[in-house]
Amino acid sequence: MNMEVSNKELQELLNAYMKRLDKMDKERDKMIKKINDLNNNVKTLNKEIDDLYYQLGGETQIEFKGDGWTEEELEHVKRITHLIENKEVDFLDDDEFKVLIHSVVGES
Repeated sequence: MNMEVSNKELQELLNAYMKRLDKMDKERDKMIKKINDLNNNVKTLNKEIDDLYYQLGGETQIEFKGDGWTEEELEHVKRITHLIENKEVDFLDDDEFKVLIHSVVGES
């Protein structure tokens, strides 16, 4: 096996490697920006939910009586609500909760 590499070939390899590192840095920066944006959106959403909660009196239970909601949709909302209220449940084990989170993240 011939291990001799010319300076030109070495320079080409080094340039290709540096371009790849540059691309990875740019992708990392984009992902960091997206994560920071998502974090800010979640903070804003949490603040808005807290404000709404306190405007409703703090201890008020919200009843879902939306017109046009089927009984199945209401039961689904109630199940998710109970999961959120029950602090001992690991949310990430629930497939429906994962789907809900993915849809919310996708919308934002």
